[in-house]
Amino acid sequence: MQVLVVDDEPGVRDLLAAAIGLVGYDRLDMAEDGEKALALTMAHRYDLVTLDIRMPGALSGLETLPVIRHALPRAVIVIISAYTADAIDTDISDADLVIKKPFQLDLIQKLAHQVKELAQTQTALRDLSDSELSV
Repeated sequence: MQVLVVDDEPGVRDLLAAAIGLVGYDRLDMAEDGEKALALTMAHRYDLVTLDIRMPGALSGLETLPVIRHALPRAVIVIISAYTADAIDTDISDADLVIKKPFQLDLIQKLAHQVKELAQTQTALRDLSDSELSV
């Protein structure tokens, strides 16, 4: 499972990384703003992206969301923010889930576990498809 954690608060990034790490991942990248998140998104294929709404810089999480969804159509994208009310007035249909801060670590672990299983299933389906093509 490949994960991108996007949040401007280093403590939140570290807490999310630790909770997800208990489930396990192959790659975990972190970004503190929308610009870095987009650069990483263009370079890697993530299975899980956690995205804060309010971040410094030119791009907020809500502005970054549709670009990440377009680049990673199969990824699970989760908004994790203290400002979930901001999401109510905005189209967040590109997000799969919205979690309000402060969040429970067991919820993040359950999420990571589900995404890991989903990623494994998607890989198995691609492998099956590849083997069918070679017949």
